Amino acid sequence: AVSRDFSIHALACRQQSPHMLGSNALDSKSFDYFVDLRAEDRVLTTEDVPPGEMPPVRHSQAMIDTVADGSPPGYFRKTAYGKTWEGISGVKHQLPGERHMEDMMGQAKALLYYGMGRFLSYVPAGVVARARMVDCRLVISVDHTLNKDALRKQSASDTKTSDGALQLQQPYEMAALLSMRGVSAVLVNHMPTLVDDNFCFVDAVLTGMAGSAATLGPVVKQASRHKGLTGPAKTPKEGGKKPDSKKPGTPRGEGSDGRRLPFQLYNGILYGASALPVGAPTK
Repeated sequence: AVSRDFSIHALACRQQSPHMLGSNALDSKSFDYFVDLRAEDRVLTTEDVPPGEMPPVRHSQAMIDTVADGSPPGYFRKTAYGKTWEGISGVKHQLPGERHMEDMMGQAKALLYYGMGRFLSYVPAGVVARARMVDCRLVISVDHTLNKDALRKQSASDTKTSDGALQLQQPYEMAALLSMRGVSAVLVNHMPTLVDDNFCFVDAVLTGMAGSAATLGPVVKQASRHKGLTGPAKTPKEGGKKPDSKKPGTPRGEGSDGRRLPFQLYNGILYGASALPVGAPTK
């Protein structure tokens, strides 16, 4: 992971923020969320692909299932740090109302975006610009992953979007806009990645925040070293495609010799207050 800020002035302002000077650490029970706002992510099965072919290897649940109430519980919600979360998950073919999203951002102490595409292609930049986020200590944007359905919609949307608006959707510009609205720290993906890797990364960050008192920078650095999700190699049906040449059970994002691919270590960029206090509340 890499930590940056936009200027010495921005860093100095953050260091004087009540969020930095106060004694209350941000813990992983404080999140609001936007998850898969168009309900585009799902785990493919053999019924979804042509006969004789195997579905893509996927170990994590569909994004919405990770925060869904009900049975079986989602990965995030079933753990201690997710039970009190509030947020918005998607409905197919329809985005939530802008007022609803603006209100959610205005009340959030910490905000998680976990979805397809680019954060500001789903949450309009105007919504962020109107939201008063001075109480928001952290935004985690875990995006930059696409499937065929999401890619088709993203491409159609891009053709109707101005060059300036498209530029604003890039990670650096998005982090700058959130910072100007009052957010103390913004954690973003800078490169396209896999759903499994995104899941592992955000899960590792939240797990670190649920632990003993620390600061955000080391938690993010440790999370960037996650080993990924593993699983048994899938054998294709006769006449189907050959399995991946990687060793069976090799974690996603690693080479066949088990070494972590370098770009994954630096995909998560933390803008702002790396010294933000995080961790479970002291009893």
